[in-house]
Amino acid sequence: MVVWAMLGMWAGLFALPGESRMLWAAAGLVLVVFASLASAGALRRRMLFWADFAWLRGFGLMLMVASIRTVPGMPQLDVPRRCEGWYWTQGSGIIEDSSGLKLRCYDTLQEGFAYQLRLDLIPLDSAQVPWAFDAAKAAAPRGIVARAKVRARLTRVPVASAWWRRSAIWGRNQIQKLPWGPASRGLTQALWIGDMDDLPESSMQAFQALGIIHVLSVSGFHLGLIWVGMLSLLPLVPRAGRGLVTLIALAVVWAFVAVVGFAPSAIRSAAMITVVGVIGLGGNRPRGIDAFALAQVGLLAFFPKMAYQLGFQLSSAAVLGLILASPPATSGLKSSKLLAGLRTSLAAQWATTPLALPIFHSMPFTFLLSNFLLVPPLLMVYPYSILAFCGLPMPDPEPLLEGLARIASDPRLVWADRFPTPNQTALLVFYALAGLLALRSRRPWVVAAALAFTALVLAQSGPRLHREQRWISMGRGIACIQVRGDSVRIYGSKYLLANDFLWSRSMQPYFKSRGIKYLEKHLRAYEVMEQGLRAQQMGLGHEVPKRDNMPGLSRVVNPQNLGSPL
Repeated sequence: MVVWAMLGMWAGLFALPGESRMLWAAAGLVLVVFASLASAGALRRRMLFWADFAWLRGFGLMLMVASIRTVPGMPQLDVPRRCEGWYWTQGSGIIEDSSGLKLRCYDTLQEGFAYQLRLDLIPLDSAQVPWAFDAAKAAAPRGIVARAKVRARLTRVPVASAWWRRSAIWGRNQIQKLPWGPASRGLTQALWIGDMDDLPESSMQAFQALGIIHVLSVSGFHLGLIWVGMLSLLPLVPRAGRGLVTLIALAVVWAFVAVVGFAPSAIRSAAMITVVGVIGLGGNRPRGIDAFALAQVGLLAFFPKMAYQLGFQLSSAAVLGLILASPPATSGLKSSKLLAGLRTSLAAQWATTPLALPIFHSMPFTFLLSNFLLVPPLLMVYPYSILAFCGLPMPDPEPLLEGLARIASDPRLVWADRFPTPNQTALLVFYALAGLLALRSRRPWVVAAALAFTALVLAQSGPRLHREQRWISMGRGIACIQVRGDSVRIYGSKYLLANDFLWSRSMQPYFKSRGIKYLEKHLRAYEVMEQGLRAQQMGLGHEVPKRDNMPGLSRVVNPQNLGSPL
């Protein structure tokens, strides 16, 4: 039943009932009552075949939970404002005030102090074209409402940080003292305290291209090591004290989650470990899917915004894939550690592909080989860094990481520029589910067929030429984007055309999805652009005039080559 409740939680959080919540609740109640009465009647008549209506009760429970679980409010700043108040940094470019209001701020503020600041608050950018990065949507689940720019620092006073923040700062300082290169220190910092801010971009791209980026994200893989390590002490403890050891192990797991900043993937993993540990205190061992579902229901009931965070989604999908692909313990089938490891890597990658592909637009070819060959050496960073902390002269692994980055920079290792449509994403989900269940039942031909169809969908999800026109408005800037085959013309006001970050970074996924090869910028007066935008909003199909009353504005400004043709 808890699995059906989990499905209801996710359905409600993504507003599937819509305006029909009362209808869903009534239908769910009817199904639960009907299934219960039908089961009871079948048992009285000893019709055992018809007595099992658990699936119908579960479906009714899912409908009722979905009707109750509403979408949480995630307010965002809509207009620029100025304010003054006391703020302190939460690390990773986030500041917070006493009311819990969080802001994205890239000005350098020292931890351990509260600052009286005068701020300019700027609304976060929303995606106005397909595939463009939506900063507002990504920040909303974390409670970040706007971007802040410090106009003046009036004063500051020392404040006491929580013990986990002090522990993370102490750990970061110790790691930065190591006589190693930036990539080595950044990797050590990511593995120990989950902080990837100091990891060079080349190293980050290398891990992503090789399909081992999950090693850097604190999740069940890292917490599982702590949990298993702590439970390995149970045989050394008298039976009466084993429950206490289990509780201490859970406390250590949650302490580590606090030190790494309560990352969504770490919280999900710790919640599942807690379910397993608490039920284990009674001498029982829950099924993997039940422990997973119970942890999901608890987290989404109290922290519903986690459902909209990509880290939580990817972590949940990976664990669900591992559970679905693992043969049941009662099957009696055993496989070698090599095959089990390959199955684990394939299941995790397969389950997360429908979520990750629309965000990262790439698929690593070598993820199986990379996980098999590179993950074990990377885990040696833990004992290797401990020896370095103890003062032993351990050689700097920087050359190895630089060599890995050079190898991963080969574009042939990644299937890049993938932009699946909603229908293609649905197909990826279907083939992933079929393949995971085939892995569970050990049907290699079905696995091969599902892999082949998945590859076919990936091959068809590349850039597609379009002929379209879109308008975007940011602040006091307006632009009209006209896509014609492999070229795009941008008519816009002065300040928006001068925003190089917008056109070279934010809009790049959109341009690549359209197969754009050439870009031209045409300057137009703001009044002309405003007139065109209003006409478009009124549905008049207004085209931007090629000329206006300002001389010299019809020439092409700053042409850019955005890549090779299809």
